[in-house]
Amino acid sequence: MILVMPLAVFAFLFLEPSVCRADAISSLIDVFKPDKVIPLIILTALIILIEVLLLRNAYDAFHDRLTSLPNRALFIDRLQRVITAAHRRPGTSNYAVFFLDVDRFKIINDSLGHTIDDQLIVEVSHKLADCIRSGDTIARIGGDEFAILLANISDPAYTVDVAERIREKSVQPLNIKGHEIILSIGIGVALGSDSYERSEQVLRDADIAMYEAKERGNTSYEIFNANKHTNILNRIQLIADLRGAVVNKELALYYQPILDLITQRLTGFEALIRWNHPTRGLIYPIEFIPLAEEHGLIYQLGDWILHEACRELKLLQMRYPVQPPLSMSINISSRQFSQQDLVGILSRFLMESGVDPHTLILEITESMIMENVDAAVETMKRLRNMGIRIHIDDFGTGHSSLSYLQLFPVSALKIDRSFINKLTTNGENQEIITHIVSLARNLNFEVIAEGVEMEHQLANVKNLHCGYGQGFLFAPPMAFHAIDVWMREQKSQK
Repeated sequence: MILVMPLAVFAFLFLEPSVCRADAISSLIDVFKPDKVIPLIILTALIILIEVLLLRNAYDAFHDRLTSLPNRALFIDRLQRVITAAHRRPGTSNYAVFFLDVDRFKIINDSLGHTIDDQLIVEVSHKLADCIRSGDTIARIGGDEFAILLANISDPAYTVDVAERIREKSVQPLNIKGHEIILSIGIGVALGSDSYERSEQVLRDADIAMYEAKERGNTSYEIFNANKHTNILNRIQLIADLRGAVVNKELALYYQPILDLITQRLTGFEALIRWNHPTRGLIYPIEFIPLAEEHGLIYQLGDWILHEACRELKLLQMRYPVQPPLSMSINISSRQFSQQDLVGILSRFLMESGVDPHTLILEITESMIMENVDAAVETMKRLRNMGIRIHIDDFGTGHSSLSYLQLFPVSALKIDRSFINKLTTNGENQEIITHIVSLARNLNFEVIAEGVEMEHQLANVKNLHCGYGQGFLFAPPMAFHAIDVWMREQKSQK
């Protein structure tokens, strides 16, 4: 009985980390009756255990459990101390704050699982720690976000040196449980200033600079510039507007025809999303799709695109019955492609619309496949088994291996428009296209030339035996209601 009550107190302390040292020891002593003699060795041992437990609780309250780095609360506290010290001596704000975010972290998590995810975070923390001095602070402030505080900087060049070191370290591949992962990290830097009064202000500006860096990609860094603040605020507003775009029916699909270059027969369309913003007018996907991917909105947008494209494809097939039926090509984002339930989502939309799966084409890029080749091939096989075709978009701009390419269950390669643009009237700059066509023939793939805008480009790609083409020379992307007008014009020209 002499141990039961003290142990009960000990258990209570374990579950209640807010108990202070004095209260803990007082509670322990109060457990015993005044007339009981407390065995000294037991009391001493329990007091030591309480001391250790309270220290552990205090440590856990300010450190990240996975990496053992300081957490956001401790980082904010240390930064505030530095700011306060700088205000005591104006003109001595010799510190810098880094805000870092791991690109495509959710994709890696979805593809490889939480175990790899956790190990990746630990490895990133080690890489970052190797880039700074022992007196600097590195903290994990979010799932894939880190912050660094460089204090007492004697040489302004040190800040840039640290940023360069992080950039160089991050591009070195990581091998985690047999998976080779190449990181890309967005790095934002806010330099100390007498204008800062609170730590949150510095961290905010470093975060803004980080978003600027992420737009450039490939692990780059950006030092905060107040003049760019307005652009960031506009970007934040655009993200907020995008959240309601689907509900407010502001999105629309435009369709660009794809033609057989030999027969000039229409074979299908590529669906291209546009945003009819209430104040900014028509916004193209290059401006808002990256934001949707970055902020998790791509799933909602992607589902809407797939659903709407299938619905309108069925209407087109009924309106213009040909054999084989008109097809629809749909660009799919990296995050959509890595969804485990992608096949189920597509099956539902195909069933609801009544579209034959063989007339649906998904366009993916080489880089999407190479992020996780095994998972990508498995997904493509499942889609092919449904009857859905896969085309590799922007071919020639990625880094896919030719040895891998023959394993991909795809049916066509789309030559990137940048190669078409370089074609001249006298037939120069054909080498890359010639190689792509030759490769496609050997692998039994079709070839589609994208971005055909001039007659000499059309003549070139036809001579190079590209089977299909699309571009402004044939027709621009058009709203659904404009397709009828275009079809009548085409019929009248024949």
